[in-house]
Amino acid sequence: MMSILRLSGRALCCLTSGVLVMACADKHCCAVPLVEANVPVTWTVAGAPAATGCASAGADTVQAILAAGGGAIEPPPVTVPCVDGQTVLHGTLFAPTGMGPSAGSLKLRLLDAAGEELSALLLHLVWDQGTVSAAAPFAIAAPGGSVRYRWCRALAPGGTLTVTAEGPMWRQVVAAAPASELLVQSLAPGRYEISAVAGGGQTGIGPAAVFMEVVDSVEQLVTVDPCPL
Repeated sequence: MMSILRLSGRALCCLTSGVLVMACADKHCCAVPLVEANVPVTWTVAGAPAATGCASAGADTVQAILAAGGGAIEPPPVTVPCVDGQTVLHGTLFAPTGMGPSAGSLKLRLLDAAGEELSALLLHLVWDQGTVSAAAPFAIAAPGGSVRYRWCRALAPGGTLTVTAEGPMWRQVVAAAPASELLVQSLAPGRYEISAVAGGGQTGIGPAAVFMEVVDSVEQLVTVDPCPL
């Protein structure tokens, strides 16, 4: 079976027979072997074990997305009770011989009973003697870094723009008409890839991606999505 994948708007690649065909440094496609794997995941909340930390923080569930990355379509999230403190995720990752020690990524969100996000993490997984595991230290005190994303014209009626920040933390914000900018907040210091994808029939904006550095609690960076000629 073959399925078409999108890679940051640069190339169309495909997944077939357990191999991810992705755009490499030379912008041509190359084959990267994939494997099915079970990944044990544990977490703490505000430095405390889940048995006590979840209740203290008002946390109800943990939402997890395990993916190889490289442009592959992400699976739907898995949601487990926060107090469990652990789970085992099953998914498709880069094989140990395909991308060196890199296995993929794990996106985690800590949610309260109303589904509001309390904390979020993006973990990069690596192979260690043939196995992969992850430990997630959820922090509750929200960092103050932010990135403002602007584009050249207001969104058309019904149009949307989804802006994602991936780095030490993971954040995603959706703007709707007639917005012409949005603010991605609560980012810890570090290097982020900021990407934008238009939806709802919106044209002329994105997909776009840029790397940015968030260094402290001040809004450091502004990106302007260029208007098409």
